[in-house]
Amino acid sequence: MKKRLKLLSGAVIAFLIFLALAALLTGILVATPSGQNYLLGWVNDRIPGSISLGAVNFSFTEKTVEIQGIELNSPAMEKVATLEKMLIRLDLSQLFDHTIILKQVQISAPRFYLNQNNNAELNLITCFIDPDDHAESSPPPASPGPLPVNIIVEQFLVEKGSLDFALESENLLAKTEDIFLSGSGDLAAGRARISFLAHDCSLSLNHKERFRADRIALKLALENGALSDIDLSVVSDPGTLEIMGSVVDLFQTPRADLAVNLVADLGKISTAIVPPIAMEGTLKTTATLTGTLNDPGISLSVTSDGGKVMSVPFKRTDLKCHLKNRVLSLEQFTSTIDGSKVSASATSDLNRAFPDGFTGVPLFEKIRASLDLTATNAGYQDFPRGDTRMVLAFSDDRLEIKRFDLNVLDSNLTLKGYVKPLGKGRLLPPEQIETDISFASTRIILENFLERFLPEKIIERGIARGKFTVKGSIKGALGNPAMVLNLDGRDIQPLGPPQPPGENQEGKEHLQVQAQVQPVQAQVQLQIKERLLTLENVLVTLEGGQVSGQGKIDLTQALPQGFFGNLAVDKISADLKLSADHFEPQPLLSQFDIADVHGKFSFDAMFTGSLDHPRATLHLTADGAGYKDYPRADAAMDLVFSNDYLDIKKLSLNNPDTNLFTEGRVRLMDNGSLLALEKISGDLKVKADRFNLHPFLKQFNIPDIHGKYAFDAMLTGSLDHPGATVHLVATDAGYKDYPRADAAMDLVFSDDYLDIKNFSLANPDSDLTLAGRIRLMEDGSLLALEKMAFESDMTVTQSDLRPYLDPAGTGDVKGSMKATVQAKGSLEQKIKINATGTIPARTIQLFTREINNVEGEVAIQIDALVDKEIQKSAVTGRVELVNIAMVVDETGQKLHDISGLILADREKIQIQNITGMIDTGHFTLSGDMGLMDFVPDRFNFQLKGKDLPVVLPDRMNTLFQTDLVLNGNLKKASLEGAITLSSGEWNADFNLEKTALEKILGSVQNRSTTQEDKSDNLVNAIKLNILVRADAPFSISNNLADLWVTPHLKIGGTIGGPAVTGRATLTPGTITYNAKEFELTKGIVDFIDPYGIAPVLDIQAEHQIQDRQIILKLTGPPDNLILTLSSVPQEQYGDILSLLLTGKTTTELINSEGGTSTSPASLVAGLAASSLAERLKKNVGIDTLEVGVGQSSTSSSLSDINLTVGKEITDKITVTYGMEAKEGEMIQKTSTDYKLSDRFTLSGFQNTEGHYGAEIRYRLEFQ
Repeated sequence: MKKRLKLLSGAVIAFLIFLALAALLTGILVATPSGQNYLLGWVNDRIPGSISLGAVNFSFTEKTVEIQGIELNSPAMEKVATLEKMLIRLDLSQLFDHTIILKQVQISAPRFYLNQNNNAELNLITCFIDPDDHAESSPPPASPGPLPVNIIVEQFLVEKGSLDFALESENLLAKTEDIFLSGSGDLAAGRARISFLAHDCSLSLNHKERFRADRIALKLALENGALSDIDLSVVSDPGTLEIMGSVVDLFQTPRADLAVNLVADLGKISTAIVPPIAMEGTLKTTATLTGTLNDPGISLSVTSDGGKVMSVPFKRTDLKCHLKNRVLSLEQFTSTIDGSKVSASATSDLNRAFPDGFTGVPLFEKIRASLDLTATNAGYQDFPRGDTRMVLAFSDDRLEIKRFDLNVLDSNLTLKGYVKPLGKGRLLPPEQIETDISFASTRIILENFLERFLPEKIIERGIARGKFTVKGSIKGALGNPAMVLNLDGRDIQPLGPPQPPGENQEGKEHLQVQAQVQPVQAQVQLQIKERLLTLENVLVTLEGGQVSGQGKIDLTQALPQGFFGNLAVDKISADLKLSADHFEPQPLLSQFDIADVHGKFSFDAMFTGSLDHPRATLHLTADGAGYKDYPRADAAMDLVFSNDYLDIKKLSLNNPDTNLFTEGRVRLMDNGSLLALEKISGDLKVKADRFNLHPFLKQFNIPDIHGKYAFDAMLTGSLDHPGATVHLVATDAGYKDYPRADAAMDLVFSDDYLDIKNFSLANPDSDLTLAGRIRLMEDGSLLALEKMAFESDMTVTQSDLRPYLDPAGTGDVKGSMKATVQAKGSLEQKIKINATGTIPARTIQLFTREINNVEGEVAIQIDALVDKEIQKSAVTGRVELVNIAMVVDETGQKLHDISGLILADREKIQIQNITGMIDTGHFTLSGDMGLMDFVPDRFNFQLKGKDLPVVLPDRMNTLFQTDLVLNGNLKKASLEGAITLSSGEWNADFNLEKTALEKILGSVQNRSTTQEDKSDNLVNAIKLNILVRADAPFSISNNLADLWVTPHLKIGGTIGGPAVTGRATLTPGTITYNAKEFELTKGIVDFIDPYGIAPVLDIQAEHQIQDRQIILKLTGPPDNLILTLSSVPQEQYGDILSLLLTGKTTTELINSEGGTSTSPASLVAGLAASSLAERLKKNVGIDTLEVGVGQSSTSSSLSDINLTVGKEITDKITVTYGMEAKEGEMIQKTSTDYKLSDRFTLSGFQNTEGHYGAEIRYRLEFQ
């Protein structure tokens, strides 16, 4: 180092002396350019680099030399230094006294490009000295003698200078601009004064600026080998630095007396650190340095009012330390870091490490140090806080842990021992660090740690709890340690729900855990030696029993280079044993939401070998094992895994309903590597002599499966190329109320196909067989449903439909079915179906409940090629109706002997002559319907009937001949033809009184009727053109008429809105009116509305009373029928009514009673009402009916009419309702009579005029 410094100093001095001498000699030789060239050539031949000059001016009178364009290049011709101009003013008056006086040396714009390469070679030195000639190993040069000439500089000035320094090995670049240097000196006297000033100084690392100083100023004086008046000031972004003092005996044994003051911004300092460390705050530092550099005395004081380091906050921090006699003492360190109070003291004796002083060769392995640290409420980030006391000592590369106490979360840990992290003063790799540490804990509270480190969602479900004691040691190199661990757990609770928050030792809320099951006790002894892990006396005591274990885990092959090497998991070998006797798992599993597991289990398990070549055995027995409501059973299992294969020696399940046995072999690995799931292969045999499905399927909400099952299955191959054969037999099998049956099935799966060799289902009422094949896989992959190809053949010899239809609520549909169905294809392509069979005709009741008691059969034959696009499908079908019969409930008529044929394909449906009978009448139906993409497009049907009876029991009996044709499509169609009445009669009586009362009440109340919705498109699309005629008149014979009707009508319009036109003629007969028979003289009913059904009546009848002929006329439509009475000779209307009721006129009646004040009109109305009342009360079921007629006060007409209707609710209560038309206004009245006794009656009433009241009536009878 000293030699390199001397070389650098010599190079700079040589360069400056050369410049001075060159200036002097050049001045003498300036007149001769050849002399200048000779001088430069002479110099360049003697240095590795080269120097070039620009213009040279010499003035004898001014005694000045001015040189311009000076340039220094390295041996590689790289620019090292340039000077724009150098001016030297000389005083040669003392030259003969061996003294040169430089009155003025002025250098303008010097620029240095310094660079140190990866070989630590500085380019400025290599310009003057060849590195190969001055290796570090060469002997030091002899001390130079006295200078032959003294140089005195009275004024030295450098202005506008700059400096670039690059350190290639560190990718570092330092730049200084605007350098100003001034001073004076005497070389022989060793005296100088220097003033230095620079601005815009920067330091970049990896092309990123790390530090910038706005100003650097230095002043000092040199005299007699001593530096005095040192004043260094640095003003930068991170802070300000001031160094003041002196250094004596600079060139022999330097001794310093310096004072340092630093005020720094930690946030800005962090940007200069690599890598950067996030910091905040202000740091104040004061230091003093006295004595020699080899053995200085240093005092350091650091204070900070607070801040952050790596996001960790700290408050007031004080540090005081000193170095004396090569002993470093930390007298004080106090700080509050993230809420933790930390204090420490330390000493380090460096005498052994630096026996020759700090300038000598260090021996780091000889460092001795001690540390005593106390931290209260210490923690880091989310790690729980606690109290720590640590006493450490470091000596001879060994860190001794004299004391380490940690108390956190009501738990404790102590450590003692040593760690040897260094070897010969250098940090060792982790695997070579030697340790000898013992550790112990008298209390570890498990739940306090789990609630801090587990996710919140898990904590909400509950956490484990318990207390542990730990004792152990670890010795040897960390790469291959020897370790002993004893773990004893008490009151361990697997899971428990969190309780309401409480407060822990830190005053913060934490969860409290409460046990719900009996605590677990656990003991483990663990030893590690030479990478062999030994487990001894492993014992876990649970509520359901004990589980014990022992064994060894060998990590020698898995960690060939120790614990810090790469772990080969598959090379871990072990010899482990685990056993339990009559263990009940239910208490433990219930804590994991696995409830209702029953039984006692005993097992012995062993694992040997490595993970790539394991061997394992398991023997397990269970008594009364079960889950939820599944049946309990005894189970046994023997498993052996070896050489990549799992051998199932025995797997059995037994209870009174089930006997299941499994054995075989499964290949799980290949040369130590676990096979992919689809590559796992095996050869298994599963057999059950009896197996009850009911309790198992009940758990999946399929409760009504019955029967006894037995099966024998062989499973071979792998999941991507499986093979299987299954033989299944079921006895008395059934579902819900479906009939029980015996079933058998043989299945074979091979080469991607499932073959159903035989499936049969038989009971006394049914016999079904099924065979077929389905392709389930292709190249080891399960096919999508639409790609599965199949072919099947099903035969139903006999099958009772009732039990199958009953779950749908149609169990009363009886009958049996026969069928043969063949199908082949896939959903993706096409499916070919051939089906034949017969079904009972009564299955029509599945579609309509209006038709009952259907008999007969329907024979069906279908040939179809079904495409996934339904419009591309092809279907042909044949439906034959065989002797179908049924009864029409409303009329009691019987349809029977219905037979015929229906043919269908994708283009049409054809009805070929369906014939049948209605009672004694015959009918035929034929025609066809065209289809477009299986949707009706057109139709043409013809219905012919002969002597078809239409009967309404006790009312009507007719015979018709029909010939109708329905033709068209869904948008436009017509129903045409003729209906001919062969014979008919109507003999039902008509209740005139009840109808009359309805007419009376209807005249008071406004009744509205709604039209039936006839918006159905098809109904409105069918236009009607039907002629209705009669070969014989229609007879009407009842209590009102005895006559014949002959229709001549035409029905038009649509089915939704029919219209009737034509005439019906009434041939002579009688009409009964008020118990009087009228002889029909004229009877015509005309239908004249072409858009609806609107008959218009024109009927006239006559009746002879005494010598008078009464004429009755009915004219107009039914909803506005006009009844007219007249007589010959002409009588008043009231007299005609009186004649019909009594056989006398009103005058004759008055005269016969001796005279009365009653008007004739009132008399007639009373007679009519009394005549009608008794019959109405009898037929309608009312107790009171009164009709009153009175004359209007303004005219003689009968405009005041009243009607009263009453009903006895009980013997004492009667309710009446009355209506009265008075002066053209209708008044309604309601009253209730309560019979208090035979003579007293209490009555209350209210009418529509707002009048209401009550009265008490007293009945007085006279005899």
